Amino acid sequence: MWHTNHVPSLISYTGIPSKDKISVKWFNSYILKPEDLPDQELTAEQQALKDICFLMRELSPVQYPKQKDSESRRVEIKRLNKANFSKVFALWHEAFPLLQSRRYTHYHFTYGMRNIKGKPVKSGMSPCTFSNEEAELCFLWKEKSDYYKLELRFRIGSKLYGLPSYFNASFFVASCMNPRKMHLLNSLMDCEILALFGETNYRMLFLKVHYEAYFSCFVDQLRDTYEFIDK
Repeated sequence: MWHTNHVPSLISYTGIPSKDKISVKWFNSYILKPEDLPDQELTAEQQALKDICFLMRELSPVQYPKQKDSESRRVEIKRLNKANFSKVFALWHEAFPLLQSRRYTHYHFTYGMRNIKGKPVKSGMSPCTFSNEEAELCFLWKEKSDYYKLELRFRIGSKLYGLPSYFNASFFVASCMNPRKMHLLNSLMDCEILALFGETNYRMLFLKVHYEAYFSCFVDQLRDTYEFIDK
């Protein structure tokens, strides 16, 4: 995530499963470089995921300009961050079909990779799943007496879902009912919309007196791309 100096990326780990094979009993170590790999033959699927993990690790760090940097350097850093963000998003789409068959997957907030050292701490590893159900962003549009209310939702089939206010995973949406069931977004525009509305708890209010002058163009652009549901 941008504010943590790192965009969401895949990180492999080794561990010991529980006796019933449902959960991880304990975690041994992160796999951050080739020499961390266990001495065993990988399946083709594991090899592909390993390669994606290493690529993501190279591309995920977010760069920030230094105080002395020129304007051209600042523009270049911004361009590089955007390009890397796009590349990591593409890698997630490449990895996603492989992740759906993985038995042990977890979400961990890395704080800019500062927490990624040694071995995973079990208390910080939340089990999660990656769903192949396609999630489509959409909006609820409500007209009140003196303002309009716009709320971000996502749809799977005919069912609408709200987003948890405490969780924004950049490339993914999850529902309030199941915040660890990850649905990969379809486009970079979806990611940008999610980030924008995440700053306002996925809702925006527009006073009618100001709407035509300041907000109608923005809302019309959203209407051109996303479904609006009048309430």
